[in-house]
Formats: sequence, structure tokens, C-alpha cells
Amino acid sequence: MYGAYYSVPAQFDATANTASISKEAPVDYAALSSGARTYFLMGANSNNQLTGDLNFTVAATDNNSTLTATSNAGYVYVQSTDPLTGNKYGGYIFSDFKISVDYNIYTAKVETGSSEFDPNPTINNIMYTLDPDTKTAEVTGCVSGINEINIPSKLTIQNVEYTVVSIKKAAFQGNKTITTIHLPASLNKIDTDAFRNMPNLKNIYIEDLKAWCNVDIVNGNANPIYNAFSTSLEKNWGKVYFNNTLFNGELTIPSDVKVTRRSFYGLKPLTKVTLSEGLDSIGDQTFANCIKLTEIAIPSTVKGIGSAFFGCEALEKITLNEGLETIGNSMLYNCKALTELTIPSTVKNIASSPFSGCTKIATVKSLSTVPPVCKVLDIPSIPLHSTPFDDFCETAKLLVPADAINAYKAADGWKEFKTIEALPSSGVEGVEADVNAPVEYYNLQGQKVAAESLVPGIYVIRQGNKASKVLVK
Repeated sequence: MYGAYYSVPAQFDATANTASISKEAPVDYAALSSGARTYFLMGANSNNQLTGDLNFTVAATDNNSTLTATSNAGYVYVQSTDPLTGNKYGGYIFSDFKISVDYNIYTAKVETGSSEFDPNPTINNIMYTLDPDTKTAEVTGCVSGINEINIPSKLTIQNVEYTVVSIKKAAFQGNKTITTIHLPASLNKIDTDAFRNMPNLKNIYIEDLKAWCNVDIVNGNANPIYNAFSTSLEKNWGKVYFNNTLFNGELTIPSDVKVTRRSFYGLKPLTKVTLSEGLDSIGDQTFANCIKLTEIAIPSTVKGIGSAFFGCEALEKITLNEGLETIGNSMLYNCKALTELTIPSTVKNIASSPFSGCTKIATVKSLSTVPPVCKVLDIPSIPLHSTPFDDFCETAKLLVPADAINAYKAADGWKEFKTIEALPSSGVEGVEADVNAPVEYYNLQGQKVAAESLVPGIYVIRQGNKASKVLVK
């Protein structure tokens, strides 16, 4: 066995001195160059045929215990999709299979009222690790064979209250029996691959949407939502409940959320999302692989966007408002339905490949009189995606302020465009003014902006019947 993660979820019968490992419980995970594999231990006969659960007899001494398999053992990985459907396996068959541990597993049972502290309790089929210093608990897994996990926000053990704040790396990875999981608002971290490869997970109850936006979800397979919608077949999609309400395709992010993370990674049914003013940043992969999302408007309060819309292949329109300063790497990766892009005048930095795969973009408008700094990769072995606009700079038209054309033609990244022209005039100059009318400011997307919220850029000023275009420095 050579994997990077081991777990032996054996069930013991102290009276009979026996133990068993369920054929549905993963025991090993290996990240190989050929792809990740999840391994299982199963019983096997002399003809190298898998027979189901692996059973043991247990011999215990004062210093150690030995689990001896009652049949041959198969150490196998699934070659196809699901071990419960009879698909083929690859791996090894062992005879005389034993597991030795360097302690006696038959310790004395803690009687009611005992002061002995167990830092790794199993409560209602859920396994935890307790931290008595911080009074917090981490979920580390569950007993095998159960269908539903209901993680509480608090545990009370020996009259001490522990807050459940995290889920351990690979805690439920490879579990084939869990269909439903309840997640509390107390969580602040879900570690790598916590919910990886759970094909039967179909119902996810997220206690609080606002709290969920703030959870540090370390990778895509740490988000259970991704597993509920892992297939491209809609008929096999699961269900997600936010605040005990069934998600129907539309989301409104609460107004007091400041930062989003991988909160909605792989939420394939998402068709509409409303982001509230007050949001500061949209983190990596927040809406990654939301394949039905067609339009999004970014609030003016957002300063930076990571790879938030990675793989949103149906996204046709994204409105980036004045106030945005940073466009991150892979922000719109493979958003192949986009045809036009307007970059606000407030943008200062653009990563090397935020628009990779956006091959249909035909028009790019940059509203700043100073070309935003583009990260340019100078790596001979990577001829593609060395600048932000590689996928369309030869065919798309770049429109910039008239007095900035030469600056863009000389700027790294921007100079790769074959066609650079002046932005069209607003066509509103010269209309008579009403000096008694209030002054109103609009950005170039036509959205009204409060005077006290103006940031450097180009605006349209309206006063009565007159409108004119101005540059605010």
C-alpha cells in the first residue's frame, strides 16, 4: 500500500473478538500521475473473486492486537464509476492477510461519570477531534454504512461546550452510502477533498447562506455542492437547501457579505445571481463551473476578482463597474459565450490569462486613459496565454479613449491587438443646459453614480436637457 491517505474503518465485536471492514468504505487514496485513485479492502476467495465485506478474527495481548482475515483480501480500486454497480476493479489479492497494531484495542470502557477525556469521540455516527484549549471540534469522518450526516454546530462533552468549526481533509472521501448531509453555520473551514468522490450525495442542507459564503473551502472537491451536481445529466442532479429553502436556480448574496470564496463551486443549476453593493472581493472559483449562468453584474464596491467564473461556459454578459481594480488569473476561463468585454477605467492590474478560452470575444473596451498593467509571461515553452488577450487579440477590436490610442499601442499586452481604435463619442454634447436642474453622473454603462462615490474615470454628466462626457482625475 503506497497511498498518501490511510483509514481502516473497522467495526469491532469485543464479545466475539471479531472485526469487519465494509466493502463500501475507502481505506486509501493515492494521487498518481495517471489520476487519483480511491482504494477499498474487500473479502476475496481462492479464485481471486471479490466476495464482499472483509472479516477478521482478533487476537489481543497486553501490548498489541492482530486482525487476521478469515479469507483472502482484495486491495482494489474502481476502474469505472461506482463499485456498487458491479464495475471492474484493478488491484491486488492477498492471502494470509493481517493487520497488526501496537496497542491493545480492547481497553476498559469508560463508565458513566468517569473523568477520563476522549479527544476523538464518535457521536451520532460522526467522528470528531476535540481541541480542549480552543473549545473547538473538527469533523474527521463517520462510521461506515450510514446514509445521512447531521453535523451540529455545538457539542457538549463532560459539561464542556465545543464549537464545530472544520471538516478534516478527505473526511468523507470515497463514501458511497451517504445521500444527505446537514452543514452548520459554525463551520469556517472545509479541508482538501473532504467530499471527494461521493456519487450518491444528493441532498445538502446549508444552515445559513451568509455563513456559507465565509467558509474557507480549500478546493473544489472540498465543496459538497460539486458532488451533488457532478454529472452533466440534469436528471441525476441533487438538491441544495439554503436557510432551509430549496434552491431554485437563483441566488441573492446577503448585503453584509464582504468576501466570497468557493461557496458555489459546481452549482450547475445556477441561472441568476445578485451581488449586493458592499461586497469587497469575489474569490477564486466562487461560481466556477456554474454552466447555466448567463449574465452577471459586479457591484462598484468590488475591488478584485479571482478565478470566480472559471468554466461558466454559458456566460454571455458580464458588467464590470467602475471601482474594480484587479482582474485575476482565470477570472473568465473558458467563458466561450462572451462576445464583448468592457474594462472599467479604475482597473489597474490584469493577470496573465484571465480570458483564456474566451475565443468569441469580438470587442474589448478599455475606459482608462492609462493602459492597465498586464502581466506578461516570458516563458519560451509556453507560447500561448503569455498575455491576457492571446485568445482573441488578432481578431477582436480594441476600443480606447481617443487620446490614449498611442499609449495602448505601446503597452505590454495591449499592443498585441491588431486593431486599436477610439471609443465612439457619446453623441450627447451640445444640448442646451437647464442651469436650475440637478447634476447627475452616469458611468459608461449607463448606471447612475453618486457624486460622492466618483472615482477616476470617464463619466457622462447630465443637467436638465444637456449631457456631456468628462474625465474625472
